[in-house]
Amino acid sequence: MPFNEEVLGRIGIAEEVTLRDMIEPGNKYHATDISLVANTNVTYNGPAGEQKLQNCFLSPEAIIAILREILNNDELRVLNIPIDSDAEPRVDLERDPPNLDITKQLEFSINRKDWRRCRINVGSCENPRGSTPGYGITIRILDYEVPRLANLGFPQHIYHWISQQRQGLALISGETGSGKSTTLAAMLNEMNHTLPPARAGKIITLEDPIEYVLEQVKCTPFQRQLGRDFSTFGAGIKYALRQNPRIILVGEMRDAETVKAALAAAETGHLVLSTLHTRGVEGIPGRIASFFGSDEERAIRYSLSQSLIAAATQQLITGRDNQKHLAAEYLIPGPGTPGLIAQGKDDKLLEQGFGSGSENLRQPM
Repeated sequence: MPFNEEVLGRIGIAEEVTLRDMIEPGNKYHATDISLVANTNVTYNGPAGEQKLQNCFLSPEAIIAILREILNNDELRVLNIPIDSDAEPRVDLERDPPNLDITKQLEFSINRKDWRRCRINVGSCENPRGSTPGYGITIRILDYEVPRLANLGFPQHIYHWISQQRQGLALISGETGSGKSTTLAAMLNEMNHTLPPARAGKIITLEDPIEYVLEQVKCTPFQRQLGRDFSTFGAGIKYALRQNPRIILVGEMRDAETVKAALAAAETGHLVLSTLHTRGVEGIPGRIASFFGSDEERAIRYSLSQSLIAAATQQLITGRDNQKHLAAEYLIPGPGTPGLIAQGKDDKLLEQGFGSGSENLRQPM
């Protein structure tokens, strides 16, 4: 469905704009991401791709008005935004505390059921038409309901293989925005509803931020957020091991500390699921090894070779129907796979996997 610019035309460059003014049209037109940057047009990303709304030009004042609505005074000071002592009380957004990193980025979730859930990232940026700093807000629209894995298009036999394992490391890789976190949430939700009592247990998730809320069904979810509940992914995994988990979800393999902790958890009897930024299954071992110096690479490759139970790379590809479709390349390690990983022969992985291949990743949709 195309975007109707008239919906937001009334906003123009007015300062009296709210977050809800931005989110409601996104809901109506099935947008997954909304980008708000000072002195630019509102941009929505949906099934038809990126749409710039020519009638909705956001002034710096409009952006700051939204920031004052969603941030408290301490958070505004972090971004060097002047405090308005006469401002009206902030609307109750039912939001969680933000994760603040050293680059002055604020990231948090908003949980208003009448707006749908949102993941919001805020940061300063270049102001293309002014001398004062600009600000950008990126909004990811989330569902309250965890999507069904079958509806996402992820290969079902890969999920069934992963869910049958009692320990090991399963990795979902792909580019930013390829739906990795959604796939893992759908996997956990499926396990939560289908695992037999003998294999159900506590699911600990370490996320940045929490995107989907899991309900207690056959498993007991224990969801934790970076910056609010733990300081680093590595530290989160360390303490998770003391909390009797059956399954551990690690939001992202982003540094050596996280990789070491995740491999240790997988080696000590836990099923660990995580994501990684790569463009193909064959790139996964190299990406893991890249977090370490040459003196540690051999040991890390060996550890990964013994722990990896499944790997998949996914993309969202626009089909002829103008809709996004998930395409995946996958690997279930075979007898020769550990040796290839340990020896750095990553380009041979898809040839030697017990189960490997691709579904619609290299063919036109």
